[in-house]
Formats: sequence, structure tokens, C-alpha cells
Amino acid sequence: MLAKERRMLMKIIGKSYTTNKSGERVSTIQVVRPYEEYYSNADGSRGCEGMRAEAIYVGSYDISDLEIGMEIEIFYDKAIVTAKGTFQMVKKIVVL
Repeated sequence: MLAKERRMLMKIIGKSYTTNKSGERVSTIQVVRPYEEYYSNADGSRGCEGMRAEAIYVGSYDISDLEIGMEIEIFYDKAIVTAKGTFQMVKKIVVL
């Protein structure tokens, strides 16, 4: 039996961009989402309230159609390992 797939919805609360040395615009979005279940445990020694906030670097992915307050889901490409670490580029952002 396959495990039940759980979607992690995120709400956009901010967008920022910079232009890198090669003239390419790269962006970051700030989102809030519910905490994953593993942040709390049954014995009460660990728990969370509210929403989790995070910044997600989306690189050169076009976010011009995304607006503050939209609910989205992000899909990532295959992880790549470089000398600076392991990275996963954003493959697709779906507005829900």
C-alpha cells in the first residue's frame, strides 16, 4: 500500500530580486506554510504553533505572474552536487 501523498501548500508573503553580474534577474520568494507533522511529537516534548516562514531562492524562474497572498505549490528538479553544496533548482511553481 502506498503512503498517502500530502501536499504542502505555501502562501506568498514577499518577493525580492537582484540582477547578477551577468545581467540575469534572480529572485527569492518568502512564504508561510504549516509546520510538518514531525516538528511535534506525541509525548509533548516538542511542538509548534502558527506557521513556518521561509525564503526560497527561485533563481531565474519567472515569478512576474505571482502575487502576494497567492497559494502555491513548488516542484523541484533533480538535486545536483557542486563544490559549494547540494542544490535543487525550482522546476515548476503551480498557483492553486
